[in-house]
Amino acid sequence: ATPYGLYVPPWGRAPAAPAPANARNTQASATSNRRDNTNALSPVLLEAGLDPTALLGLSDSALDIRRTAIVYLNRFLGSSDSDFYYNDRYPTSVGALTAEHVAGELLKKFLSHYGLWLATNRHKAKNTGNALQVGALEDYFKASKEVLKHKFGSHELFKGNTDWWFSELKGKFVTACVRCQKNDQETAELRQAYPLYRDLSTNDTAVRACYLGTLPVDAKTVGMSMISTMDSPTARRFAEHTIGRNVIARSSEHFFARWDEGAFDPRFRCPDFDWQIIKQLDKQCMLVYCDLHLYCLCPIFAFGVFFLYGNLERSGVDEKKKPFIFFYLQSLNQKSLSKRQTDTIRSHCPHPEQKKMMSSKSTKKAVMTENRMHPDLSIKEEQNRSGHTGSDTNANAEGYVCATPAASHPAAMAVSGYKNCHGEAWPYNFECLGLAVVDDVKRLIGKLFTIDVPQLKEGGKLYPLTLMAAARLVGTFHLLMKDFPNGNPIISKILKGAQEAGVEDARVTQTPGPRHQAVLLFWSRKIHEDFKSKNRELPLPDASVATQLSSVGEELRATTNKLDGVNEKVDKLEANMELIMGHFNLQANEMKKLKADNECKDNEIARLRRELAKQKRANLCLLSSPKTPSNSSSTLRLHRDSPCDGDSQASKRQRTSDLTTQTAAENGSTMTAVENGDDMEASSPMNEAAARTESAEENPTDEISANQTQQTLAQVLNGGGASTNTIGGIEVVHELYRLWKDGTLAVKAGTLDDGSVLPKSVLFDSNHDLFVDYHPAFKDNEQAKYKRAMTLVAMGISKDQWRQLIAGDLEDKPMRELFAEISKSTMEKAFTLEIQSKLKPANAKPSRRLQTTLSSLSARLVNIRKSYKTHGKSDLEVDNIFARESGSVSSSRQSTLSFGTARR
Repeated sequence: ATPYGLYVPPWGRAPAAPAPANARNTQASATSNRRDNTNALSPVLLEAGLDPTALLGLSDSALDIRRTAIVYLNRFLGSSDSDFYYNDRYPTSVGALTAEHVAGELLKKFLSHYGLWLATNRHKAKNTGNALQVGALEDYFKASKEVLKHKFGSHELFKGNTDWWFSELKGKFVTACVRCQKNDQETAELRQAYPLYRDLSTNDTAVRACYLGTLPVDAKTVGMSMISTMDSPTARRFAEHTIGRNVIARSSEHFFARWDEGAFDPRFRCPDFDWQIIKQLDKQCMLVYCDLHLYCLCPIFAFGVFFLYGNLERSGVDEKKKPFIFFYLQSLNQKSLSKRQTDTIRSHCPHPEQKKMMSSKSTKKAVMTENRMHPDLSIKEEQNRSGHTGSDTNANAEGYVCATPAASHPAAMAVSGYKNCHGEAWPYNFECLGLAVVDDVKRLIGKLFTIDVPQLKEGGKLYPLTLMAAARLVGTFHLLMKDFPNGNPIISKILKGAQEAGVEDARVTQTPGPRHQAVLLFWSRKIHEDFKSKNRELPLPDASVATQLSSVGEELRATTNKLDGVNEKVDKLEANMELIMGHFNLQANEMKKLKADNECKDNEIARLRRELAKQKRANLCLLSSPKTPSNSSSTLRLHRDSPCDGDSQASKRQRTSDLTTQTAAENGSTMTAVENGDDMEASSPMNEAAARTESAEENPTDEISANQTQQTLAQVLNGGGASTNTIGGIEVVHELYRLWKDGTLAVKAGTLDDGSVLPKSVLFDSNHDLFVDYHPAFKDNEQAKYKRAMTLVAMGISKDQWRQLIAGDLEDKPMRELFAEISKSTMEKAFTLEIQSKLKPANAKPSRRLQTTLSSLSARLVNIRKSYKTHGKSDLEVDNIFARESGSVSSSRQSTLSFGTARR
């Protein structure tokens, strides 16, 4: 009985009536451990009139292809193009097709008409929308014959093993399919299953991209794209794709992978999974190693990311699904899994045309091709990994074998990037960190992974995989920091786990920044170096001469590449040293020139002092001359008694002042005379005046003008301002004091009557209509330096500091403190950009000898830009980075950033 009524075979009587309900329940409970394929039959098969008992023992894929064949048969019978295919001679469905319609030779004619229709029409796959290839059409044609054989089993052409007539008919059908597809331009331009090779990048990748327009996509590109956009759904797809690629799995084989069917092989130091081979009942031993070179293709790293995003939690999961690795896929069918794999690859292809060429078969095709070309793998070892038997026993390589771990070992190493595939592979591990940090490591694993799977907990048979996955994540941490300097979700999760675990290592020195991050970086480099040192690809002692020569060649090539890198760095250092020495020589010449100028000025000052002392003596002689009253007291008394003593004193002061000023002017001095009439009257005793004169002659340096002394930072912050006429002495606090004292920022902020905030770009963008203008000391050819320096200052100013600056309502002392804070944050921002641009290493320490002058900041920004461009950034990308850091991208009143003369 079926949901569509009682089944009646076309050649026999109906079976007995169904048993009572209680009897059926009893029978079902008694045989609950056996699977009845009739319960899984599609209604399409039953409506076509097929005997369910004849379909017992067929796999799900065999039943599925017969169902699809019936769909195409119904389409053929129901089509309206009867003049060409003669389908009007038959009923409109397979279910209505009777033995009379296919009696004798009519069966071959029916299949000929159907084959012609199937070959000359374009049929598209449901899951991809692409045209079916010849192989798929051939499978459906053979399945259609099987459907007719099930329906009309008593036909004379189906008796015995005499299928020669169908072989001849199938050959004609394939020829027609190939000819039609060659003539179909749309199908001819579309190539499915383009191989997704491991890594196609080379040293001239950028040059190739310029010529080709786009680079061929590879597995490394897809993996790094998934890592850069990592989230919980992507973590699952990343694990499925990476692990499936490593084991050369078909698109749905990972569906059957289970934790309780895996183990850790201590001989090979890696997990060993019982991998289900679809279409058969066999399982294959599958060893999984850490990738030697690329973490984006490493299955252990994929497991680590998979665990990191909570895929070992089993709360709320059905008991039957808990043992499965990919438990969330158990409700999907194989077609959906194939489409899921195809969508994963296509969604991370950079070019739209490349997406059309990729499918779930791309990884399998590429890895099998790479293994076939591997010089250290035999064909047998290659096929042990892919699951095929050799061509000597199966020409089409469609059979499958159950491999031992030893048989799977060489190809497993080849897939993981090893050249010497018959050696040993060591995983990432925590043992190299020593015994002192065992508790810290366990706390870290507890914070990174939430484990509900018994086999992966401490003491479980797969607990070594947990340690390997965690060590792979930690060992890759410094590489992730290098590849994603602007942050990554994986980095954030690892840092959060380390912070919560409170990891500590006494061997790590105290450095600026979070302690847990410093410990992680130390562990990461140590674990990675241990992995590289243990996996040096040296040939075995009993290896062939060719293998040993190949290994030596690889070592020489690697050494040559390292040497070339060192030479390139040395050349850059020499070029930088020449540039530095050139600047040093220029500065030395400038210093000599300034020294000579200072000596001239010192000589001039000494001469003026001598002239001044001489003038003082002349004035004293004039006052004590016999022609003038010699008695000082009488002179004072006459002045007091005279009714016009005020005028006389003023006249005397004026004469003395005129005489002194005239003498100073003749000598080119800008110094102010310190002797006047009041001073001389106050020093009426002659001996005191003479003593002062003698003291001035003996110590002329005591009367150096205050305007000639160098101002300190405290003097500037106390309101003195900058008095230098050269840009070398202008510091950040000087310029901020100038803008604050003049009220420049407050006035310009007050002109914005629309409620908007004055942007920081007014400090450096000369194209802005509210630009603060240059410092007077910067000449026309030095204004670009001012803009570059103020760009860094804008980057260092926070929003709160900027609000206080443009408000201008702070008192003198708080404002001076604000200037000092901005100067400090500007230097920190410059140091951060130097690390981000890779101008300085990540572990560099800020120098205390750097000055906070605008000239120094301008030079540092130039070097930062050069470093960004050296590491692949374009001018536009660098400008965008500077604009983002300075907070100028959101301003609506500015134009593009400009740091110098506009290029034409």
